Amino acid sequence: MAVYMLVGGWRAPSLVDIPGRVSFTLWLCGCNLRCPFCHNWRIADARGDVCRRASIEEVLSALSGAARLVEYLHVTGGEPLLQVEPLTVLLKRVEALGLARSVDTNCTLPERLGRLRGLIEHLAVDLKPPWTTGVDPSWYHSRLLECLRVASGLGVTVELRVVVARGWEPSDYLRLYREAVEALRGAEHYVVVNELVGRPYTEPRDQEWCGEHCNPGRRLVEEVARLLREAGAPVKRVYARTV
Repeated sequence: MAVYMLVGGWRAPSLVDIPGRVSFTLWLCGCNLRCPFCHNWRIADARGDVCRRASIEEVLSALSGAARLVEYLHVTGGEPLLQVEPLTVLLKRVEALGLARSVDTNCTLPERLGRLRGLIEHLAVDLKPPWTTGVDPSWYHSRLLECLRVASGLGVTVELRVVVARGWEPSDYLRLYREAVEALRGAEHYVVVNELVGRPYTEPRDQEWCGEHCNPGRRLVEEVARLLREAGAPVKRVYARTV
């Protein structure tokens, strides 16, 4: 019986989704957050004009055609864990192609993340200011830390993507990072520091909100990166775009 996923598309090769690696990147539709800065909000909202049903076989056929050019399958969204059933089927099938596997999650579904044990080598997680997620900040924060505790037992490398917005002090990001490290319980990880980007680079879900909080500028991004490095964080990349 065919297994289907709701997809927004795929791209290969990609040089930006996993630092230092080449990936085949697959976007899955749907998300349980409503981040006002989201530039993939049409995929997150599973809109019919950008999302469609695709069989696992169709995805594998496209991936097989790119397998010589890539090292990883990287699954992002949206929130991939909302489709955890077909996702696990896909990840099991990809192992036969000799490719490593990566999932990018908002890390608010810890009970589903545990089902990826043994199926991935790399996990990407945003560390967002809780007030930027479009849901209850306390709920997001507690679920994030619970999810990172689950991630600590997966035996994978965790990429922590620190999302810098206007409205938080650098010390706030340092506190969030330290909480994340405590939850990871010694699991291997590294850090990428990202500027929260809005117009003219992206088309965010809420342009008014993003006009106030996006594009914080290189100075703030680099100050956050400096504090994290001084705290011992393995910062691999700093992304900053300024208008």
